[in-house]
Amino acid sequence: MSIEKEEFIIKSYTWKEIACLYNSGFKPDTATKRLRQWLAIHPTLIRELEEAGWKKGMKVLTPMQIKVLVGCLGDPP
Repeated sequence: MSIEKEEFIIKSYTWKEIACLYNSGFKPDTATKRLRQWLAIHPTLIRELEEAGWKKGMKVLTPMQIKVLVGCLGDPP
């Protein structure tokens, strides 16, 4: 018997939603903090997100910004 993973859907997500998908074992505030820490150590990712229209403090990421994030970090587990 195999368990198939659902395919990750590229769409708009709030920062908290995407953070919780990547850090499912954490409370939302901690998951958000951890995702921001990942950004801090990936300047290339920050640059690519900015090129896709992201600005620090945005609450909602567009599908293009999610695509950039997933391109660097991979699909959320």
